[in-house]
Order: sequence, then C-alpha cells, then structure tokens
Amino acid sequence: MKILIGVLFFGMMLAFGCLESSGPTACTLEAKLCPDGSYVGRVPPDCEFEACPETQFCDALTPCSGGYECYSFEDEDTPICYIGTDPCERCSSRNCIILESYPMQIRCIEDEELPFGDFCGWSTNGSCSSDSDCIKSGCSGQVCQSVSEEPAVTTCDWRDCYNPAPYDLSCECISGKCRWQ
Repeated sequence: MKILIGVLFFGMMLAFGCLESSGPTACTLEAKLCPDGSYVGRVPPDCEFEACPETQFCDALTPCSGGYECYSFEDEDTPICYIGTDPCERCSSRNCIILESYPMQIRCIEDEELPFGDFCGWSTNGSCSSDSDCIKSGCSGQVCQSVSEEPAVTTCDWRDCYNPAPYDLSCECISGKCRWQ
C-alpha cells in the first residue's frame, strides 16, 4: 500500500510540474528563410527558431562581401546583401523578374499575374505601339517585355511552364502593353 501511495504521489508531482524530466529535447527539422537568404533551424530547449543573422545593407559605396549580392527587394526600403542562391525564394509564388542594375532590383510576380493556366512566364506590361515593340527576354525566354525597357535578367533555370508554345501564346502588343496573348 505504501508503494502504491508513493507511486501515485510521484505521478502527481510529475503531472503538476513539480518534477522535471531531464531528457534531451528534440525539435522539428523545419527551416526558416531569413531576409538575407540564409536559413535557420529550431534550437532546444524551447524549439524556437534561431535568430536570423543581422541584415547587411549595401549600395554603390558599400558593396557586399563574402559571397553576398546586393539586391533591392520591393518590401525593403534599402538594398540588402543577399546570400541565398535564388532571390525569387522571397516571393510567395517563387517567380520574379531580376532587373540588371546595381543593386539588382527584384520584382515578385504573383500567381494571379499568371493568367494562362500552368504557363509561368510573365509580362512586364511595358509600353508598345505594335507587336514589333515586344520581345521575349529572360534567360529562358519567359518574359514578354518592351524593347524600350532594360532587359529582364532572370535566374537561368528551365521549367516546362516557361515555354509559351504548348499554350499557343506569343509576346504581343495588347492595348499599348507588351503581354503574352
């Protein structure tokens, strides 16, 4: 009987938090994308995400170092040093236009701007007066833009959804704007 009371007492102490378990804490293996393109994981004992590295800012007078590139994101007031391999990762759709300049400008292309089913090319909506004012650009030819705009610089990866042919699309001047049609 004394043993049963002892076990019950010990169980109640554990249940009400009077005694702590001293075993190791295991956290889930999730990763959080930081503003600079690096990733951090969860750390014991509370399994909160590790703090992101301090964001480094850049401009023509303060270039990035250590493998970082200087990018200007739409949601940042100041260009930042970005170490990630694909700045489009910061976009919810993972699609973006990279304008070659210093710093490089990142314009996210959201899913609602992708009007042709699975086709994942995009348009800059640059001004035009005829179809000859519109060209395909980007490393994979996935951008429809005006010849008067700076060339769109994109990541050089190929996705089948960049090919306009299966969707019967061409880069044309529609209502004064270069668009896939």
